[in-house]
Amino acid sequence: MLKHAQSFALCVGALTVAPYVPHLSVLALAQTAYTPIAAKVSDPSQKQAGLVSRFVSEAKYWLSQQQFEHALDTVERALNIEPHNPQALLLLGTIQKRQGDITGAEKTLSLMQAAGVSSTYTQQLHDVLDAPTVNQDKLAQARAIAATGKMLQASMAYKALFAGKPPPDMALEYYSVLGSTILGYQEAVTKLQGMLQHDPKNLDMHLLYNRILTYRETSRPAGLEGLKRLALSDISPRIRQQAYAAWRQTLLWEAIRGSSIPLYYEWLSQHPKDTEIADRLEKAREVQKRFDADNSRVDGYSFLNTGRLDDATEGFQNALSYNDKDAAALGGLGLIAERQHNWHQAENYFQQAMAADPATANQWQGALVGLKKSMAGNNPLSAQIARSIMAHRYDEARQNIARLAQQSGQQENALLLRAQLEMREGHRAEAEEAYRAALAHGSHNTGALVTLVTLLLQDNRLEEAEDILWQSGNRHPDLMARVQSARFVQQAEQETNADERIALLRQAVAATSQDAWVRLKLAQALAANNQAVEGQAVMQEAVSRPRPSQEALAAGIIYADGQNDFATSAALLKRMPRTALSPDMHQLLERANAGLDISAIEQNDTHAVAGLKALARKPDTSGYRSLLIADALIKHDDIAGAYTVLQQGQAQAQALSPSQRLNFAGLYLRILAMPGKAGFHKRVRQDIARCLNDFDAQVTTPTTEEAEARSKIEDGFVAIQADNFARQGLSKDARFTLEHFIATHPDALESRLALSRVYAAQDMPERALAEDLKVLQTKPDNPRVLGAAVHDATMADNTSMADSLSQRLQTVAPNARETWQAIAESASARDDMRAQQVAVQHLQTLQCADNESDACEVSDVLRPDYRWPVIEGSYKEQQGVLLPSSAHYLPEDSAEEATQRNIVHLHDALSTQLDGNIFIRSRSGVAEMSRLTELADPVTLSVPFESWNHRISFSISPTFLFSGNLSSHPDSDHQLGKCATVSSVFCQGPIQDAHGKISNQFAGGIGLNVNYVNRWFSADVGSTPLGFPIVNIVGGLEFAPHLTRNLVLRMSGGRRMVTDSELSYAGQRDPVYGHKWGGVTRDYGHGMLEWGHPLWSLYAGAGFAYLDGTHVVSNTELDVEAGVNAIAWQDKEKRQTVRTGLDFSYYDYHRNSYLFSWGQGGYFSPQGYYAIMVPVTWQGHYDRWTWLLRGEGGFQHYHSDAADYFPLNDGLQPQAQGIKTEGAQSASGAAGNVMGRIVYQITPSLRLGAQIGYSRAGSWSEVTGMLLAHYTLDGF
Repeated sequence: MLKHAQSFALCVGALTVAPYVPHLSVLALAQTAYTPIAAKVSDPSQKQAGLVSRFVSEAKYWLSQQQFEHALDTVERALNIEPHNPQALLLLGTIQKRQGDITGAEKTLSLMQAAGVSSTYTQQLHDVLDAPTVNQDKLAQARAIAATGKMLQASMAYKALFAGKPPPDMALEYYSVLGSTILGYQEAVTKLQGMLQHDPKNLDMHLLYNRILTYRETSRPAGLEGLKRLALSDISPRIRQQAYAAWRQTLLWEAIRGSSIPLYYEWLSQHPKDTEIADRLEKAREVQKRFDADNSRVDGYSFLNTGRLDDATEGFQNALSYNDKDAAALGGLGLIAERQHNWHQAENYFQQAMAADPATANQWQGALVGLKKSMAGNNPLSAQIARSIMAHRYDEARQNIARLAQQSGQQENALLLRAQLEMREGHRAEAEEAYRAALAHGSHNTGALVTLVTLLLQDNRLEEAEDILWQSGNRHPDLMARVQSARFVQQAEQETNADERIALLRQAVAATSQDAWVRLKLAQALAANNQAVEGQAVMQEAVSRPRPSQEALAAGIIYADGQNDFATSAALLKRMPRTALSPDMHQLLERANAGLDISAIEQNDTHAVAGLKALARKPDTSGYRSLLIADALIKHDDIAGAYTVLQQGQAQAQALSPSQRLNFAGLYLRILAMPGKAGFHKRVRQDIARCLNDFDAQVTTPTTEEAEARSKIEDGFVAIQADNFARQGLSKDARFTLEHFIATHPDALESRLALSRVYAAQDMPERALAEDLKVLQTKPDNPRVLGAAVHDATMADNTSMADSLSQRLQTVAPNARETWQAIAESASARDDMRAQQVAVQHLQTLQCADNESDACEVSDVLRPDYRWPVIEGSYKEQQGVLLPSSAHYLPEDSAEEATQRNIVHLHDALSTQLDGNIFIRSRSGVAEMSRLTELADPVTLSVPFESWNHRISFSISPTFLFSGNLSSHPDSDHQLGKCATVSSVFCQGPIQDAHGKISNQFAGGIGLNVNYVNRWFSADVGSTPLGFPIVNIVGGLEFAPHLTRNLVLRMSGGRRMVTDSELSYAGQRDPVYGHKWGGVTRDYGHGMLEWGHPLWSLYAGAGFAYLDGTHVVSNTELDVEAGVNAIAWQDKEKRQTVRTGLDFSYYDYHRNSYLFSWGQGGYFSPQGYYAIMVPVTWQGHYDRWTWLLRGEGGFQHYHSDAADYFPLNDGLQPQAQGIKTEGAQSASGAAGNVMGRIVYQITPSLRLGAQIGYSRAGSWSEVTGMLLAHYTLDGF
C-alpha cells in the first residue's frame, strides 16, 4: 500500500484508494457521466452548461485543497452563469460552513429551498450544517500520518476524528484514506458507489472511484476503463490530467506480460514518445514469446505422455518457432518420430538436440543409443502394431505384440509397444509393469522413462520415481524438476502451518511453473489462508495466455468454482474444446450457470429472496442449483426457506455424488447453527445424520478431501449440539458429549473449542484457555483458535498472553474476522471503547463483504431492539437516574446482528448524552418536622472520553421541599426549634422578625454537581441547592480496584447531604427567634469487598461517619452490611431474569438526633438497627420496552434512646417547659419496599421512562414517583 500512499503527499484530492469490482449499474452510470471528446456540442446553452460543470469541478478541487478563497471565487463564477445551479449552491453553502459563516450557509440553504432545488442537494447541505466542527489539529495529524504512507494508522485517525461519519465535503478525503487500507477498501468503494448514484456527474468522485479500482488486479480492468473515459472526455483539464496520470501509473503497476501488450499499445497511440512504456511493450512482447514457447514445449510433453502425438508435434514446433535451438523441443520431436517408428527422422532430431545444448546432450545420447538398438532390430511388424494402436484396433495389436516378442532381439520393442497399448486402454498397472521391464532390459527410450516417472508421480510414489531416474542414468532436467516439485507438494500436505505450507507450494510452482495442477494447489492454499485474490492471480497467469492447455483451463475452472466465481468458471468452460468436456466438467458448467442465475437475481435487493424461491421451484435433477440457492437464502437469513430448498433438492436429485451429500450435510449444519425451535432443530439433526450415513454407505474408501470434509462436519455437528446443551444450562451433558468425542477424535478442532466455550460459560476461563492452548499445539496459526485464545486469556486476566496472542493473530491473519474480533476484545478489556468501535466497524466490513444479511444494511442500526438501557441505576441526589446504553447479547443473534448490536451500543455509549428526571417523594411524619415532600428535576449532561467508564458529567437540579403546616399538629408545636422555651401559643401562628413572616413549610433551590469517572476511580463535587436556608459543599471519592478477576475492593469517602427531613436536608429557621439551624452533612468512609460471578454475587462491608450541621449536635455512625444475590430464573429467549438473595444491614448512631428542636438534626438515628431482608428483582426487555420490578421484604428491629430537646449545652435545656426529653422508642416487625420502572425507546436517540415505589423502614414510610428521559445527542 505504500506505493499507493505516496500520492497523498501530493494532493489530498487525489488520494489513492483500494479497488473494488464495481456493480454493473454503477459502471453503466459511470459510462454516461461525461461526454467523449468526439461528441463535442455546439449549442450555446450546452456550452454554458459545460462551463458551469467545469467551474463546479474546479471549486470542488479547491475545496478539497482547503483553498476556500479560490473555491468561493470559482463557485461564484458558476452562479453568475446559472444562479440556481444545485451543485454550485451546495458548494457555496459548504464553503461558507467551512469558513465559519454559518449564517451565510443557512441563507444559501433557504435560497435552495425557495428555488425548488432537489431535496437530494438540500439534504446534503443540511448534513453539512449539522456536521460537527472538525478539529483542525487532529485533521492535520491524520493527514500527516497518511502522507508518510502509514495508511492503516491514518484511517484509524480519520475514523476517530469523524466517528465513521465524515462531513459531506470531506467524504472523498476520508474514503480515499480508508480505501487505501486492506480492511477499509470495501467500505470506501461501497460508499462511493452510493454517492455516485446520488451525484452521477461528480467527476472528482468518478476519478477517485476508478482510481480505487486500479489498485486490485481483479478490478483493475474496470478502473482502467473508467480512467480512460475520463482522460478522453471533454471535461475539466485538471480531471483529464489526473486521469491520464492515474492511467499511466496503472500501466506501471501492471505486470510485464503478454496480456499487458494491448494496454501498452493503446497508451502509446496517445503518447508515442513515452519511452518507458515503449520499453515495457518490447519487454512484454519478448516475455510473451518466451512464455508461449515454454508453454508449447510443456504441452508437447504432456500430449506425448498421453499419446496425443499430433498435438505434441504442434507444441514442439511452436516452441521451435521462437528458438530453433530448443534442445528439449527437438528431442521431443525425436521421441514422437521414434514412437511412430520413423527411425531416421528420430535420429536426426536427437542429433540436433545434442548439438543445440551440450549440457543436456547426455540424455539425448542415451535416447539415440536406444533408438539405434531399435533400428538394428527394425521389424515391419512394429510399424504395423503402431498403426493398429493408433487406429484403436487393440485386439489386433495385442496379438501382433505377442508375435513380435517371439522374434529374436525384439523383446524390448515388444515391451514398449505393449506399454503403449496398456496406456491407451487405461491399464495403468500393466503399463507400469511393461515400462519397468523395458527399462530393465537396458532400454534408453526417453519416452518410456518419462511415462513411467509420470505414472509414479501421479501415485505419489516419489522415492520410486527418483530411483528410476538414478538407475536409468538419464538426468532429464524436466523430470528431475517434476520430482522435486512433487516432493515440495508432499511436504506441504503434511505441514500444519499455513505460511510454511504456502512457501513450500511456491517452491513447487517455481520448480514446475507450467504445471497447472501444482498451481491449483498453491491457489487453493492461498484462498484457505484468506488470500483468495492472490490465489486468483496465480491461476490467472496459467489461463491468460492466448492458447492455454486443457490442463490449465481445467485447473482454473476448479479454482474458480471453489471460490464460487461462477463468471470466471463459465468463461473458462466455454474455452474448453467440446470433446474435452467430461461429465464432471458438464456438472461444473451447470453449477456455474446456476450461480450466474442466482447472482442476477441478487442484483435486485428488494425482491432477491422471492426471486431465489421462484428459481428453486424449477426442476433440479442434479442438486447443484438447490445447494447454491439454499446457501444464498441462508445469507439472506431465510433459514426456513433454505431448509425447504434443501429438502426439495434432495428429493428431486436423481443421483447425488458423495461430495454433494457432504455439501447437503454442511448446509444443514449451518442451519443447525442458526436460532430455531427445538422441533425444527431435531429434524435438521436427523437430516445431517442421514446425509452422513448415506455418504458412508455410498463410499467405501473416501478421498483425502472427502474424509477431511466428513470429519469436519461431524466435528461441527458435535460442537453445535454441545453448545445447545450449554445454552440450556446442561453444562454437564455438554462436557460429557465433548470429552467422549474428543477422546476418539483428538484432532476435532470445533469440539475442543466448544469445550473451551463450556468452561468459559462455567466461569472457568483458565481451563478454557488451557483447552485453546492444546488446540494451538496442532493449529498454531489458525485464526479462529488464536481468536478464542485471545478471548479466554482476556477473561482470565492474563493480559500479557492476550497481547502476545493478539499480535501473533494480526501477523498470521491481518484480514481475518477473528483478528479484528480479538482486537475489539482486547480494546474492551482495556475499556477503550473508541478503539473497540474502530475494530468492530472493521469486523462488520469483513462480515458483510460477502454476506447478504439484513443486519448488514445501514438502516439496521435504527432497529429499536438494538438499544437496551441500563435500568438498574439508583436515584442520586443532584444527579438523578441515568439511562445509558448497555452491552447485551442474545443467543439467537447471527454474527452480523451481534456485531451490529455492539456497534450501536458503542456509538451510543460514546455519544454525548442528556438525562433528565422529574422526581417526587413523599415521606410520612409530622408537618414542618418529619413529614417531607420533595420535587426535584435533575438534568445531567454526560460527555464520554474514550469510554463510558471514563466520562465527565455536569448536573443541575432544581429542588423544592414541602413539609406541611405545623398548625395541623398543635400537640407537637413545642418540638420545633426553641418553641419548648416559650408558650405553645407563640409557635402556633405566623411570627414576624427582621426577615418578615417565618415559614418552615417550603424550601427551594438549585443544586449543582460535577462528576468525573475513570474506570475504578470516581469523584464528584457540588453543592446542596442554592436557595436553601443552609447551603453546603458536598462531594466524594470512590476507588474500586479489582483485587482478582472476581473480587473488588470498594473504598469510598466524602461528604453527603442527609435528606431525611426538611431540617436535615435544607435547614430551617427557628419560629421563635428566626435563627437558622440544620442542614446536616455526613462525612463518611466506607469499605466493601464484592465477589462477582455471572450467576451470583457476595458482598460485605463496613463504614464510619461523622454527622454535623449548623447549630446541630454532632453525631457518629457505624454501619455493617452483607448479602448474597443469585439468578433464580432466566429466559434468554424472552430476555427476562429473576434474581433473589438475602441482605443483612446493621447501623448504630452514638445519639438519637431524630428530633426537630434547636440543636437536633431531624434524621433517623437509632442506637441500634438491624434488618434481614429477602430481595426479589424481575427485569426484562422486549422490542422497545425495558422494565424492572424490585421488591424486598423481611424483619427489622431498632431502638432509640431519649434525647434532650436542647443538646448543645447552650443553657436552653433548663428553660424547656414541660417534657424535656423525647424520642425513646423500640420496635420490631415487618419492613420492605417495592419499586417498578419501565422505559420505552421512542426513537433511536430518545427513550422515556416512569417509576413508582413505596418503602417502609424504621419509623417512617415513603412513596416515590419519577419520570425519566434520556437523549443521545450524536444519534445515527
